Amino acid sequence: MARDIKEIAEELKKSFIGNALFQRLYGIDVTKTWDEQFKEASIETILLNIFATASATVENLVEMRKNEIDRIVMQERYGYKGWYERMMRAFQWGDNVNELEEQTYYETIDESKQIIKFAYCEEKGNGILLKIAKADVNEEPEPLSIDEYNAALVYINRIKPAGISVELRSEIADELEIILGIRYNSLLFASEDQMKTTLETTIKGYLKSLEYNGAFVGMKMIDFLQAVSGIEIAQINSVQVTHVAYPAEDVSSRLSYTPYSGHLKLKELSIQLDN
Repeated sequence: MARDIKEIAEELKKSFIGNALFQRLYGIDVTKTWDEQFKEASIETILLNIFATASATVENLVEMRKNEIDRIVMQERYGYKGWYERMMRAFQWGDNVNELEEQTYYETIDESKQIIKFAYCEEKGNGILLKIAKADVNEEPEPLSIDEYNAALVYINRIKPAGISVELRSEIADELEIILGIRYNSLLFASEDQMKTTLETTIKGYLKSLEYNGAFVGMKMIDFLQAVSGIEIAQINSVQVTHVAYPAEDVSSRLSYTPYSGHLKLKELSIQLDN
């Protein structure tokens, strides 16, 4: 925030009194204030006030310009993909919003109330689709409660551009059932169960590496698996995905699959050994 003339003048006076060179030139008594040693009509006071006025003017112009730039940037981004995602992450559970100068703000920013940690926006028909999620204790996406979801929907409908329809989605993870064909070096694993557990951990690591709403790519998962010491050959025999109450869908032949919910979870892994 820009300083006013009085604030700048007081700082200049203190600096002047504390300057060793000025103390010698003017015989300044450091135990006394400026006003006790310089008259209001003195040339020093007049020059100091002129400088303070000029400085305050410059600071106010800079502040005004900064506010104008911030306003322009906000207006240019308003209603675009990144704006929706940022606004959803800024949602504060339990707080009301106030509209000020064409933007919507909370009176107080409270990060402890910003429950939405994941947000993804995409165009859908004449509107947009927003996928959102909280974070569980492991920092993994999890859906909002019904009350949280309803509040988030009211919030985004209040701040969005007029005429844009919004579909808000907060669902449990899409579940993957994967069947792998595997050839492995039995000397490097204590048992077949240990090998399977290692592959499960590796697949979960791959899924966690994906960005929110990132696509599952079978070949990239295979790259993760073949980097495991002792795995000689890994191939996908089948990938089934289930989301919400929809029936399982075979996505084995797809190059990629983007999750309906925005995030993925391994439900079951089966191994078919190639001896």
